[in-house]
Amino acid sequence: MTDDQAKQTMTTLLAAYPVETRNISGREIAAIVEAYRNGLADLDDELVQRAVDVVTKTSERLPTIAKIRQAAVELQHGHRRPGGDAWGDVVAAIRRHGASKTPGVDFVFPDPLVARAVDRMAWRELCLSTNQVADRARFIELYDEYAHGIRTVAQVAAGATHPALPAARDSGRDVLVVAPRSGDSDRHIAAAIAARLSAGVRIR
Repeated sequence: MTDDQAKQTMTTLLAAYPVETRNISGREIAAIVEAYRNGLADLDDELVQRAVDVVTKTSERLPTIAKIRQAAVELQHGHRRPGGDAWGDVVAAIRRHGASKTPGVDFVFPDPLVARAVDRMAWRELCLSTNQVADRARFIELYDEYAHGIRTVAQVAAGATHPALPAARDSGRDVLVVAPRSGDSDRHIAAAIAARLSAGVRIR
């Protein structure tokens, strides 16, 4: 964040929280601007502006640097996904691929945290399990644990981002890895890709 953006951020916050900031002296304002500049220095100006816009619309108190960085994480990666929702990706992938396909080889989960939890629990065991109630509970526990930890890391990381978090635009559908076999014709490959696109599966 540039010095100009730091000053603009402080101006916005002063205007948005007039009661809370009306007794702040000029020296204190300068110190706060410096603190915001240092605490948000690794974020680009546009992201800071968007994050400040979010927190001023959702927070009744003057936002801390941590609150602004948290908003920056959510802007880039979306709100924290519930583990129960993420479990739906696993169920769909089990139905579509079964134990004969391997995550990371034949298909991938767009949400890296789903892939991490699945790997921890073992894909084949999940596919062949007869106790999905217990599997679901364990998956949610793992997913929520990973999501909380990764978002905390992302919040303090450069750019308020982390490669293990899905992009905000990701749909959560699994991705088919198309690996042409020897002897497959171009027409056969094109037909296979078209069929999967029509089913809503992204191709990689």
